[in-house]
Amino acid sequence: MTAAGDYGTLYQLRVSTTSQTDRASFTTFKQWTEPELETAMQAGGSTAYNVYGEVVQSLTAYAGQSIYIAFVKVHSQTGDSSPNPYWGDRWVLDDVNVIQQCTDPSTLTATQITPTSAQLGWTNTGPATSWDIEWMLSADAPTGVPDITGATNPYVLSGLTPATNYKYYVRSVCSTGATSNWIGPLAFKTIPFGQTCAAPIAITALPFTESSNTNLFGNVVSGTPGASCGIAGNYLNGNDVFYAFTPSFTGVVDITMTTTGANSGLFVYGSCANVGSICLAGVANTAATPRNIPFLSVTAGTTYYIVISTSGTPLTIPYTLTIQQVGCPPPNNLGASGISQSGATLNWGNPGGATAWQYVFQPQGGGLPPGAGSPVTTTSATVTGLSANTSYEFYV
Repeated sequence: MTAAGDYGTLYQLRVSTTSQTDRASFTTFKQWTEPELETAMQAGGSTAYNVYGEVVQSLTAYAGQSIYIAFVKVHSQTGDSSPNPYWGDRWVLDDVNVIQQCTDPSTLTATQITPTSAQLGWTNTGPATSWDIEWMLSADAPTGVPDITGATNPYVLSGLTPATNYKYYVRSVCSTGATSNWIGPLAFKTIPFGQTCAAPIAITALPFTESSNTNLFGNVVSGTPGASCGIAGNYLNGNDVFYAFTPSFTGVVDITMTTTGANSGLFVYGSCANVGSICLAGVANTAATPRNIPFLSVTAGTTYYIVISTSGTPLTIPYTLTIQQVGCPPPNNLGASGISQSGATLNWGNPGGATAWQYVFQPQGGGLPPGAGSPVTTTSATVTGLSANTSYEFYV
């Protein structure tokens, strides 16, 4: 349109099924007032009454018929003078296009979800040859502007953040250049690393320690850990967490899982296919005590899969997983004697005939030492300068 304001003009889309020239054969199929047409143009990209905007009207009611289309401006003239109030507003038309309708897709899906990707899919209900996708965090609002154009069905969306809620919309793009309505949203959530054996938590260096809870993960395997573990209970019935470790050395490692939950287990496998069947090592019991695999032989370049789970009662447990390289049998029977307000004597056993040790003494809760400790050549060490009524811990 060309004039601001409403001058009472009506804009009609008329259709005839019999004649191109007999005006009486045309009936009004769609009518807009000036404000209604302006609103329709704005929905099609117009920013004002005098800026072109696309208006789309379905002709599905005439499917299978030959029709004639007329664009008619109607106005009841109120006088013979200028300007617009007497002849109404203008109607400027361009790019009239009659095309096969680009129908909306349906039945949106999100499958094969990993920590960083998901396969998006939908049902194609019409002649579309490609699709547009807009995706976002579940709390964000859509903009109507596609993030991905020319998408195939299905489409693998990558670059996502683990354990995060997303949603997406999709619209059809037909060969004529027409698009359908946006359909959606379809919500989905990426899984955390560690929920499946195919996407485990990577252990990249030793020593390694991590505290977590299996309630952050799902239950993807069930049953016994495998007859070769020598454990008959269904210690894979609870939530599972998977770790993967590829050592850069050939030697021995010590694996310990400390938990406050009963009926749990710690298991090692040589491949994801062997989980629940062929176990390289494992330990499980009904007590809430540490599970320890003290001397696991490993080969450089080989990947080992570590699984923590429960019998299902409880379904989840808190845990701390610790993995260390072992050069010789570790000391045992750690203890402290002669404890005073400012000092104590640390002591330990020597089951492997070692001649030297390293120890780390620190406030309680300091975690696994990242490097070397203080060297000693006896199975005891005296520490001084302590603070009264304070908790400490030591590693050796």
